[in-house]
Amino acid sequence: MSHEYITCKMCRKPVMEHLANHTEQGSLCDACYNKSGLREKAERELAESMKTCTVCGRAFLKRNFATPYPEDMCRQCGEAEVKNKEAMSRDVDFKSDENQARDIVLGFICKDGKREGLRVLKRDTGKVVQIPIPDELKSWNLNINGGNLYAKCCKLSDFPQLTLPAGVTGNPFDPNIKLVTKQSGAWVLEELPNKIFRLVSVSGQIKDVAEQTALNFHNAYKIANAEVVDGRLTGMFRKPEDVVAQPKAEPKAQETPKVADAPKKVLSAQPQITPEELAQMRALNEELKAACKAYYQDNDSPLTDLEYDQKFDQLLALEHKTGYVLPDSVTQGVGSAVTGKLPKVEHKDKVLSLDKTKDTGALKALLEQDLDGEVGVLSWKMDGLTIVATYKDGVLKQALTRGDGRIGEDVTHNAKFFKNMPRRIPYTGEVRVRGEAVIAYSTFERINATLPEGQEPYKNPRNLASGLVRRSEVTRDGSVEFVPFGVVIEDPKFKPKSYAQALRFLEGQGFKPVEHILCTPDSVEQAVEYFKAKIANFDYPTDGLVLAIDDVFVYEKLGTTGRHPRGSIAFKWADEKQKTILRSIEWSASRTGVLTPVANFDPVELEGTTVKRASVHNLTMLRRLKLGIGDEISIYKANMIIPQIAENHTQSDTVQPPAVCPVCGGKTSIRKDGESEFVMCTNSDCAAKNVGLLAHFVKREAMNIDGISEKSIEQLVSAGFIGKPVDFYKLKDHPEIQDLPGWGKSSYNKLLYAIEASRKPRLANFIYALGIKNVGRSASDTLASHFRTLDAFLSATAEEIGQVDGIGSGMTADIMAYKTKHEADIRELAKAVNIVNPDDEVSSFNSDDLAGIPKGAPNCLAGLTFCVTGKVDFPGARNALAEYIKSLGGKFGTSVTKNTDYLITNTPNSGSAKNQNAQKLGVKVIPESAFYLLVEELSKKVTASAEPASAEPVVEPEPAPAEPEKEMTQGEKIVKAGVDAVVIPENPREARIQAANVLQDREVKTMKKMTLAEATAYIRENAGSLDYNKNECFALRSDDIIPTDGKFWNSFERLDGIKGDELPGVCASYLCENDMFGDYEEAEIPQRLIGYYGKHTFLLAGERIMDEIGNDDWNKEIILRNHRIIAEIVEE
Repeated sequence: MSHEYITCKMCRKPVMEHLANHTEQGSLCDACYNKSGLREKAERELAESMKTCTVCGRAFLKRNFATPYPEDMCRQCGEAEVKNKEAMSRDVDFKSDENQARDIVLGFICKDGKREGLRVLKRDTGKVVQIPIPDELKSWNLNINGGNLYAKCCKLSDFPQLTLPAGVTGNPFDPNIKLVTKQSGAWVLEELPNKIFRLVSVSGQIKDVAEQTALNFHNAYKIANAEVVDGRLTGMFRKPEDVVAQPKAEPKAQETPKVADAPKKVLSAQPQITPEELAQMRALNEELKAACKAYYQDNDSPLTDLEYDQKFDQLLALEHKTGYVLPDSVTQGVGSAVTGKLPKVEHKDKVLSLDKTKDTGALKALLEQDLDGEVGVLSWKMDGLTIVATYKDGVLKQALTRGDGRIGEDVTHNAKFFKNMPRRIPYTGEVRVRGEAVIAYSTFERINATLPEGQEPYKNPRNLASGLVRRSEVTRDGSVEFVPFGVVIEDPKFKPKSYAQALRFLEGQGFKPVEHILCTPDSVEQAVEYFKAKIANFDYPTDGLVLAIDDVFVYEKLGTTGRHPRGSIAFKWADEKQKTILRSIEWSASRTGVLTPVANFDPVELEGTTVKRASVHNLTMLRRLKLGIGDEISIYKANMIIPQIAENHTQSDTVQPPAVCPVCGGKTSIRKDGESEFVMCTNSDCAAKNVGLLAHFVKREAMNIDGISEKSIEQLVSAGFIGKPVDFYKLKDHPEIQDLPGWGKSSYNKLLYAIEASRKPRLANFIYALGIKNVGRSASDTLASHFRTLDAFLSATAEEIGQVDGIGSGMTADIMAYKTKHEADIRELAKAVNIVNPDDEVSSFNSDDLAGIPKGAPNCLAGLTFCVTGKVDFPGARNALAEYIKSLGGKFGTSVTKNTDYLITNTPNSGSAKNQNAQKLGVKVIPESAFYLLVEELSKKVTASAEPASAEPVVEPEPAPAEPEKEMTQGEKIVKAGVDAVVIPENPREARIQAANVLQDREVKTMKKMTLAEATAYIRENAGSLDYNKNECFALRSDDIIPTDGKFWNSFERLDGIKGDELPGVCASYLCENDMFGDYEEAEIPQRLIGYYGKHTFLLAGERIMDEIGNDDWNKEIILRNHRIIAEIVEE
């Protein structure tokens, strides 16, 4: 992974950003960090906040919340101690006959939120009684010792809570009052032969039911001591194999067990476990811990989500079966313990994970626990990094990752740059907003497309989001978006009464909360289908859905387990799997040089589509799956979208990584990035690395080879038919292309026809097609207009190119570097085509066809921009008219903007969008005939200004008598209306600048001037006054035009050089802002930006918008809204 260099604040030396020490005083190198004493201070503060566990001797952060174990114990030892006490309180084997015969606690009788009694089923009489909580009790599922309660086969929170009905007062132990519960449920007393399960309900009824009936009940109401694993009901209850007939033995005198014979620590309710089971549990736990660490800390899990869930369920089933829980079991924690350089901070509220299900019946059961409302909120489960953002006094104060649920990492420095994360909100009390930091698929693809050579593409948006959020260096590119899904408000007066109300509160504070809908038990399945239908076109990664009870009171009353709340549940899409046969492994080469294995298998139907390919991602996954040609594999769609290999049933493990690149034949190497290994082509000239360039070459705005996609180009490159642009014009020699998958004779002939049609490109299109860095369509047009021929362009020196208007020093360097390396290839390509030079473009119009149309003087339309709508009479229609305008020095736009001077239309009252925009923006609308008159009048002015002055002395004539003013012609009226003040200079760009000023009736104002050093000093002195709540910042902009009204016009979006929609601000290069951390003290203005995009460079201030454009030109390009111009930067 590549890293950027930053400057040490003290010594000003460069240091790699991931190795720097980021402090409140700025970013420092190791030497300055040690020298300043900050390292010693940080280590001292860390030591003061740590305690040593009295059991294991490990250090841990001091706690500021109560725990059920001593303060001098770490969490792992403390929880083990609690389990030890629970285990020691049990006197007999849970599955023994003695325990099976004991009374059963059916639920807690509660009043005002406190446990006051028990509902108990008496096994000897079969009656249900309600009693106060005793000091001592030994029942089937609950023991009480000294007033302390110890659940034996489930958790205390699994017991139903029985309360008085709403509006009823009195004694809850009164037999005449019927108690109610919001948590229906049951227990499995034991499993009988033939898969029959004996259940006892909260009302005390005992029934023997078939397994499917028990499963249905569990999905709808929850069986407290059972789980579903691989479609089977399992858990902490007696099974047929546990019942063994034992011979009667003579009673023996009771012996006192020796302390030495007892284990030092009992970690579960029933520590009877075989060595094989213990070894399996430890192996599963270690594998899950490693995957968990890689997922949360390294952003690169070795397991897929499906594999992780399967192994987690296996471990959970073993824990329920044996009653044994490892001290560091992943089933007892949330997330992963935080590591790394970022500051560690304890959460004020524990951040739990969610229980999960794939059955809509469980969703219905959850809502039915709310007997009064039965309303829930269903929303997306976003797949990103959980963030808790704290606001105080209306200002974002802190943002933490979830971490292990108790301690997270401080990522405030990056969170304030999240999209949808306001720095200030209207509410001034303390509030904690919970949400997910995510990256959209479209943004993810754009970032992967711009990775440097040799870097493995990111696997998924979640990994990338986690990596960017947890960087110690500030991530300002706006690629991460915050999607809030919950809020905690300290002040009880403002506490929402429902989940939906909480989301509305967030919306009122300026957030855009997660998409959600209300549902009931009857409509929850329909709500699930609503989200399911949106998955294919949803731009954000998700991991299913989340259903939460809407009533906050009911939600909180249900309580939590050690891992998740009872009032909400995650719904995972049921993975449809199909078995098939692996036929081949294809190594797909990317432009970064990475070779990705792709599995080809017999087609299968999944989620309504035919699937026959699936990415294996990297070498690590290939080896773990042990793939071999002919193996039987199972395929599924991750999150119903991406085909994945779920399992290899054969595991022949015969596929090996390629020794040479399948595209260029160069040697390959195996490289490691984090936990993953990948295969890479070492040949820097590999054709696969040119796919992006080749795709650019065929674009309509370039060589216009119609009908060939980037996927087809990759296929031709992989097959060895294309390696560089000129190879397109050699494809007619390769009829074997017809035999490639998905081609055929018809597709091949269409491609050849498109190639032949592209052999006469304009010089501007040819230069643009070369793909020179930072040279877009506008610059290509400028270069073609200036040099007129390809030979002149190729032979031009750096000084000559730098003198071209609009071509700055940075672009000049890029052009010269490209010519030096590729001149031979350019000339070879030029021989394969017939370039149309600018001087030949006008002559391409047939004079016979242009009868009645003025020829026009050269550059008579310079400085003017035209747009056309509707049908025109010009020979060749609108495209030919556009070429005509360009041949006369004018510009042609595809849409009406503020920069448009004239809209040409023969139907001015058509109501088209262009007509409406012209009226709105005040653009002059003229018919086609008036346009020709305009050409004639401007041609006269150009001709008159070009006539040589007479060598003879000029004799002033005597004043003639005043003549009556003649009526102006139609052409003169048009000129008088808009352009009579325009004097056409020799340089077309200067003409455009001057025309823009005259036509818009603007005067160039006196602009304050600053040198580079003065501008830098100004930034450092004044950045602290910028309003960080409005994202105000300093920025730099270069332009050929001096703004005439104190600000620039809004910029326009440009995709591949095509002018698109107007942006809500002006494009500029970010410098710095007041971000409360003092970073502006390090502000520097890069010298290379001075004059890079134009002759004049300006220092601006304004509100930074991060999510409107991509970073096409360099990695700090932004949109500046409500900007103001500070000064023009001039040479020293």
